[in-house]
Amino acid sequence: MRRFLRDVLLFVLFCAAINLVNFLPTELFTFRNWEALTYQRRLGFFSYGAFYRDQSTRRSEYGDLAHHSSLALRKEEIIWRTDRLGNRNDEFVQTPDIVLVGDSDLTGSGVSQENTLVNLINQDGRYRAYSIAPKGMDELMTMMTYGVIDTPTVVVYQRIERETLSIPPIRSAGASLGGRALSRIRTNTAAAVAFEAMDKIHAQRPFRYLQARLRGTNGLANSIQSSVDSSFFFLRYAAIHAVNYASSDGDLNHVAEALVRYRDFLASRNIEFVFLPVPNKATIYHDLVPLDSQPVFLARLIQRLKADSIRVVDTFEMFTRAAKRELLYFQDDTHWNERAISLTHSELQRQLEDLRSSSTVREEP
Repeated sequence: MRRFLRDVLLFVLFCAAINLVNFLPTELFTFRNWEALTYQRRLGFFSYGAFYRDQSTRRSEYGDLAHHSSLALRKEEIIWRTDRLGNRNDEFVQTPDIVLVGDSDLTGSGVSQENTLVNLINQDGRYRAYSIAPKGMDELMTMMTYGVIDTPTVVVYQRIERETLSIPPIRSAGASLGGRALSRIRTNTAAAVAFEAMDKIHAQRPFRYLQARLRGTNGLANSIQSSVDSSFFFLRYAAIHAVNYASSDGDLNHVAEALVRYRDFLASRNIEFVFLPVPNKATIYHDLVPLDSQPVFLARLIQRLKADSIRVVDTFEMFTRAAKRELLYFQDDTHWNERAISLTHSELQRQLEDLRSSSTVREEP
């Protein structure tokens, strides 16, 4: 009997030791904050934010297109902070003037906290902004339905160019008992601690890291190295898409109609809508892929949206001009850099000022 109890105890201690490894500092097993702080899909259902809440990290990072290779470029002192909902903001803002909805570019993958778009808006001081990226419009509607945040005056919807053809419809449902209960779980601190602990065990980052190193996994598998500038990498999918894709009127109509529905849906709730497309890296630096000519789908789309009276930040023209004299994307990453975000912030502020002069955008006292 003693031997059996000893074996059971050793087994329990062994299992506990294996799981405790998952709570070592995550930067030991990841190449950027994104991987270290992101919920896995299953348990992320119980969080409004995509990331572990109330985190503050400072670390070196590498881009997603050449990590763990000799071509990786080290980015020093990248700071991340998440709020009490697990969104990347300095603090939670329940009554924002502007809510930012979008993907990883809007979240600020690769840039330090002070250079994210939401921080630049808040640092300017004229408006209070809050980001829920990388989340979609449905998540915003859910947060508003259950009073997690108040109705904003403006929603800025960001989308990377290669994903504009798959803009999802808004599925806005009314409040329900089940939805209200889930919302309480999502905003409960004790529940967040428990789900984050379970997520770290489920993610098994140390063992995935060991497996990846044994296999020699690196970012090059998903990238194409420029034959013009060897320090430049492009997302393989986006570059191949740029080579083979020819925009059609049908595609333009599809995207424009989806965004018109967004605008009208928000207008019915007295919310202004601004669309913020981010060009593919291969669109702006097409000569480095190299492509025979610059893809023009985004340029055509922006002109179509303007004709449909949708407010849109013309990043295509702005980035095309600026790229002739400065770098707007990380060389070994798919995402835009601090300079591109700064340029976008200036143009977005101009759009917001136009809205304020013509409608009801609140300005900070």
